[in-house]
Amino acid sequence: MKMFSKLWWIFSIIGTGAALLNPYIGGFGITNIGELFFMSILFMYVNGLFKIIKSNKYNEKKIIKRVIKVNGILTYVIPSIFFLIKLFVGATVFVVAYADNIVMAPYEIWSNPQKMSIICLIVEMIFNVALLISFIGKGKIIRKTVNEYE
Repeated sequence: MKMFSKLWWIFSIIGTGAALLNPYIGGFGITNIGELFFMSILFMYVNGLFKIIKSNKYNEKKIIKRVIKVNGILTYVIPSIFFLIKLFVGATVFVVAYADNIVMAPYEIWSNPQKMSIICLIVEMIFNVALLISFIGKGKIIRKTVNEYE
């Protein structure tokens, strides 16, 4: 699980690429970029707090540990919310656009958008599930690491 949680960048890049290349979802792939932005900021913040705990310069270890535990819980909640948003938006837009043959992307690079949209949607959903699992694993690792400092 530890190795799987380190691969979250790869899952997010491939999932975002598949969402943006899908002709029927297209611009709505920005939700993947939003998730990547929020989670990278959260992980940088948690890493900074771990460095403060390791340096032993401050006496507020209990407060910092609680903040890290809350952020560990956020690594479960935020990806779950984004997963549901991506699932709902992707499925809804895909069903509406696919039925009416409306290309939602500002570009049209595929010669056969019908087939490529289904392939891109399947790839995106597989990597969204893998991304959700890796974020949950990352949250478990954060919570275990905080417990080691007690």
